Amino acid sequence: MIQFIPSTTILVCQFNFEDDLANIIDDSLRETYKTYKKKIKHGYRFESVEHQKKNSINLNREYLNNICSTWLKENFAGIYASDLIKEEHPVCTFLTLEKNIPFMKDEHKWNDYMSLLDIDNDFDAWQNEKLQGLYLKLPREKNSVRKSLLLTGNINEMLKDEDLKFYGQTKEPSVLNFLQYLDYTFGTWVLSTLLDSYIYKITDLRDLYGKTDINNLSQSISTITELDHQVIKSQKNILPFISEIKHYCENQSYFMHEIYEFSPLNEHANQERQLFHTLRESMIYRIELLEQNEKILKETANAARQINTVVSSDNLANTNLRMQKSMHKMTIVILFLTLISTLSAVVSIMGKESIDEIKKDVTHWYHEYITNQGSQ
Repeated sequence: MIQFIPSTTILVCQFNFEDDLANIIDDSLRETYKTYKKKIKHGYRFESVEHQKKNSINLNREYLNNICSTWLKENFAGIYASDLIKEEHPVCTFLTLEKNIPFMKDEHKWNDYMSLLDIDNDFDAWQNEKLQGLYLKLPREKNSVRKSLLLTGNINEMLKDEDLKFYGQTKEPSVLNFLQYLDYTFGTWVLSTLLDSYIYKITDLRDLYGKTDINNLSQSISTITELDHQVIKSQKNILPFISEIKHYCENQSYFMHEIYEFSPLNEHANQERQLFHTLRESMIYRIELLEQNEKILKETANAARQINTVVSSDNLANTNLRMQKSMHKMTIVILFLTLISTLSAVVSIMGKESIDEIKKDVTHWYHEYITNQGSQ
């Protein structure tokens, strides 16, 4: 349990799979496939063996991620287990090799299993001098619903010069136990990921307010009420988060406390560029972006409510006007019927021979009155 800031507690878990699941990626690589053609709109598309293997690997990776995420959702209530944000739990996959070394170009060919695992190219690959044989790979999928890291290396080369006798009897459990020192490193990355999730949430709410259909008043009121409820839920987490994360990122020494810093593996990259120093600078910028989006959300929500109030008032005024006109006509009708009844009584008293002539005169007068009212 890590608590970088008072409002946010991060739970870091390490999941160790049994062999049948731990080797599921290896099974995808060893599976036999055949190229086949698939009918599309204007022809055919050929599904290559490499493409099928790549899809199988990605599917099995997400299958393993879902096992871990589902367990967390069922046992720990938190932001990623709720419906507050759309993203899934962020993960770091630990992938070990027995023969080759990741990102070593001379030891493998193009389109072999290294490229299928996305560990052939050292672009966005990082290393730490204290973590010998371990390499950190940043995700390429920017639009994925899950943020993920890849920690990889050759199991025989990992921490080769490190004294691991107190961490386990064999190499694999020793390495896994040693990785607990990376909890603060991964926790800081999760904090950055959570910042992105809040930015996406605020932006999404702002856009939903803008899409409100003001022509459908009843639906618009219902939508805005629901959005207001979501804003209140979001602000309980986001407002304290903004204030606290800003102070946390201001102090570089405090931010880098107990973090393993990583440098670019690519020899042509800027070697002075450090992963978590750069991450801190990026977080400072994104905190300002979150503050701006939160202010824009408030203005958009207020504007949407004001528009609905104006439309509602206008509809109410039109309804009142129609009711007044209806009441005016009803008053004339009632007056007309009262006049007829009164005249009938007068005629009967005066002994007039027929009331038909009086009715004819009153009806003629009433039509003239209605005609004059319509012309006005």
